[in-house]
Amino acid sequence: MRWNTKSTWLRIALLAVVFFAVPLVIRLLTPDPYQSTSALIATIFVLFPAIVIALAVWDGFAEGLSLLWLLAPFVVFLPPMYIFFNDSALIYGVAYSILALLANGLASLPKGRSKS
Repeated sequence: MRWNTKSTWLRIALLAVVFFAVPLVIRLLTPDPYQSTSALIATIFVLFPAIVIALAVWDGFAEGLSLLWLLAPFVVFLPPMYIFFNDSALIYGVAYSILALLANGLASLPKGRSKS
């Protein structure tokens, strides 16, 4: 397990950019608050989990298992959660972290087998 890999930190930074940019674009492009709310809810349930899983899998294949994926999705989701959503979205940050660690761990299995 590793903590200090530049490419992992870059993928986590990309995740943070997505967590901020997507809700911001939705708010800017949808003047109707009800449409904006619907789009943000879809983002929380569909888009964010898909992006978290994709980035964690990418990192798992490229670098192997990293415990950063246990903490990073939750931590980078906190600021956008308070800016664009509300406290009730906190549980999704936890879910994203669990999804990320599972995806990263499963993706790192082939890399771990090839070393032994």
